[in-house]
Amino acid sequence: MSFKDVRDSIAAALANPGIWEVHTYPVPTPMPKSIIITPAADWVSPLTTGRKSVELRFSLKLTANTADNQADLITLEDMIEDVIGLLPSWLLFEGVSAPSELQVGTAYLTTCDMTVRVAATL
Repeated sequence: MSFKDVRDSIAAALANPGIWEVHTYPVPTPMPKSIIITPAADWVSPLTTGRKSVELRFSLKLTANTADNQADLITLEDMIEDVIGLLPSWLLFEGVSAPSELQVGTAYLTTCDMTVRVAATL
């Protein structure tokens, strides 16, 4: 299974058309209510010596508008709950970062990063 196959499988599991967009790569201009799948720290770790069994770690960046801090936090909380509910059993959930602001042009998005990991054979 390739890295792209893993990202595509995660995206398919998290697909929620009409509610949010899922991107399998860093997008130049993130939009509100999207999930962006990118490599996380310790992206690739060996599972066994001398084999192609690895653990892959990904960050799921969740985004919301910044028009209203209270509403944005609720949007992120709802997205986190929904994403956790959609995670397949083969994908292990590690945690979620505190919310932060991301500048996109002259606008800002409220975001958080959810870290997940999966075992794969390359």
